[in-house]
Amino acid sequence: MDKHRKLILLDGLTLALQLLTTIPIRKQVAWTTQTVSVSVALYPLIGLILGSVSMFTSVLFIDVLVLPATVSSFLLLLLIVSLTGGLHLDGWMDVSDGFFSRQDQERKLEIMKDSRVGAFAVISLFFLLAGKYIFIYQVIESTEYYWLYFLIIPFFSRWMMTSSLLVGRPARKDGMAYSVQQSVNSHIKFSLLIWGPLLFICIYLFFPNFFVAALLLKGAVLIILVVSFSFFNKQFGGITGDTLGTLVEGGEGILWLVAWLLLFYGIA
Repeated sequence: MDKHRKLILLDGLTLALQLLTTIPIRKQVAWTTQTVSVSVALYPLIGLILGSVSMFTSVLFIDVLVLPATVSSFLLLLLIVSLTGGLHLDGWMDVSDGFFSRQDQERKLEIMKDSRVGAFAVISLFFLLAGKYIFIYQVIESTEYYWLYFLIIPFFSRWMMTSSLLVGRPARKDGMAYSVQQSVNSHIKFSLLIWGPLLFICIYLFFPNFFVAALLLKGAVLIILVVSFSFFNKQFGGITGDTLGTLVEGGEGILWLVAWLLLFYGIA
């Protein structure tokens, strides 16, 4: 790899970290087609980085400090929110306000751009976080391999984000999501094709007992994508930055639910 490509890869990674996390990186990165494309292609890697932080922290809380599962679940949920600065939760709240307004598509998009927070946003946020807390707690209580779920679920949610930017229809001709979609190229397609198999090969080699659970979670991911695309197209005319945040937060909530169901019924 020549110096120019290394620089683009490093800039793409830096941009992805700056956009999706609260990790303090002060380097200025030029917004170019190549840099943005590489950045989006690396979103699943950002998911693995966030998942790794959550995974090691969960082991620290539960196996080292031996904190109660109730306390650990709360602290881990707080960590997950803190690592992204609530960026995706903001999108979830905006989409909630737009959807529950029961207006036409154009009006819903206007409501989503409004910086004011409505009652429906607050209510939906409460149920989202409460649901995540309950399912994280149940997973921790149900398996000694709980830490693998903290690793893989953030990966899947960012993989869904990359998929949406690749195949999703933009709801409007402005905003962050539209700007990013203009840079979509082969880097992103390659990313979708390579990240999944690499992850599953590693799971099969090092954690074979978790392989079936990972496959079933991937199946849930595909269902979430199909349903969410249909929902976003019907309600808003396509995807926006807010719908991407909703996909991440809502998708993770559903995956934690699926993880608990797999454990509850003895499938995983």
